[in-house]
Amino acid sequence: MNRKHPPIARHLFSRWLLACGAWLLGSALAPALATTISAGYEHSCSASDAGVPTCWGSVPVDPAMATVRMLDTKAGNGFSCALSAERTVHCWGPKNEYSQLGLNYDGRNAIRPMALRQGRLYATQIAAGMRHACALTQEGEVVCWGDAGQGQMGLQEPVVTTTEYALRVPGLSNAVRIAAGNGSTCAVLRTGAVWCVGAGSLLAGPQDDPRTPRQLPGIDDAVDVSLFDGHACVQRSAGKVACWGRNLFGELGVPAHAGTVTTPVDVPGLGTGAKAVAVGYGFSCALLQDGRIQCWGDHSKGQLGIGYVPNQTGAVYVQVVGITDAVAISAGMEHACAVLDGGYAQCWGKGLALGNNLCYSYGAYYPNTGYLPYKNPDFNLAICAPPQSHTPFAVSALRPYNDATAVMDWAERSLPQTFPVGQRVMADHNANFRYRLYPGGHALGVNDHGTPHLMYMGPDTNGELRDLGRLATWARETRK
Repeated sequence: MNRKHPPIARHLFSRWLLACGAWLLGSALAPALATTISAGYEHSCSASDAGVPTCWGSVPVDPAMATVRMLDTKAGNGFSCALSAERTVHCWGPKNEYSQLGLNYDGRNAIRPMALRQGRLYATQIAAGMRHACALTQEGEVVCWGDAGQGQMGLQEPVVTTTEYALRVPGLSNAVRIAAGNGSTCAVLRTGAVWCVGAGSLLAGPQDDPRTPRQLPGIDDAVDVSLFDGHACVQRSAGKVACWGRNLFGELGVPAHAGTVTTPVDVPGLGTGAKAVAVGYGFSCALLQDGRIQCWGDHSKGQLGIGYVPNQTGAVYVQVVGITDAVAISAGMEHACAVLDGGYAQCWGKGLALGNNLCYSYGAYYPNTGYLPYKNPDFNLAICAPPQSHTPFAVSALRPYNDATAVMDWAERSLPQTFPVGQRVMADHNANFRYRLYPGGHALGVNDHGTPHLMYMGPDTNGELRDLGRLATWARETRK
């Protein structure tokens, strides 16, 4: 630690290095940590490092999934699909009018693995669109099920409008990544090219057959692709991002205008470069190499995560407030979500997909973040007007509560003379900032929203709040 940190921080750090094994938390006590994130229409999902799926919003996890270890979970429109550790695919949810749940659902709460016409489907990746879902097979083939009415399953013979079987999409072979949107399916091939089918891809004119595979022009270095409804973006090598489709809100990263862009345009202004891209309805976000998130496009529902900014819309690249260590990003209908280093999940925007009772406060503390000049100084950057939040709020089931408790417990064991466990007072400031008060004016705290940090306030800082660093870093030390 540098000289700017208070004595208490140096004491904690020194004791950490010398801590004996009896003080450290065993790995068996480590909480489940989010590893993936998927934002849908009115719900979102995540899979933990323990293989447990978590969903919040309008579509909860089906109880039948409790016995299946999951690697990933995707949120569609009224349904979800998950990829198991055995590489089988399972779907559930209240909506099945287009057979988007496939043959694996019998209506009696018994979820079976997704089926091909001949045998079981084994996959390496899954994607969920508005009314259909897809999987990438071990052989690099793309198979889909559900709604095929907009050509999103390609040139099937005979022609199908819906299917409960997972059908191979002709023309999408040798794929390494896939995405599904409203009426569209796209794949990144091993060559770096991107091919799409379906009217929703916006790569073909109204006179063309949307079932015909179309190559995204000018792209030969694609790493991943993201679709939703109305536009799409591709992550390119060297951290570049290019987008195409409609641009009514500046979601393509260039000034807003009417009409459809069928040739991808490079997105400028991404600073350190992107390592992931996510597309929602009328807005886009990029996860940068340094862990920050930048978004652009429509902010009418708080989708850009920058606080309450009236009429903020357009190709203005803004940084999501308070997040500095994101590892995964996803965007949905009117919200976006991220996984942070440490396995915590945060969402911002509007809708049920924010989580049960997530947006219940009018303020939150984001370390190292100043006030907006036009805000009432009695509040900070968060304006939470149910059911929407203009800045990141922790998903209740994946918040930093366990790590905050573990780290503060460790501090008490390490420095009992300063943090006596028997005399502490537990406190929770509107569930946004949990802290413990001790005799002599000492206090330890952790913020729930934005990137969580461990903080100290007391005699060693003349009563000022001091940031001791990211909670995830401290929590990892305790698990060694």
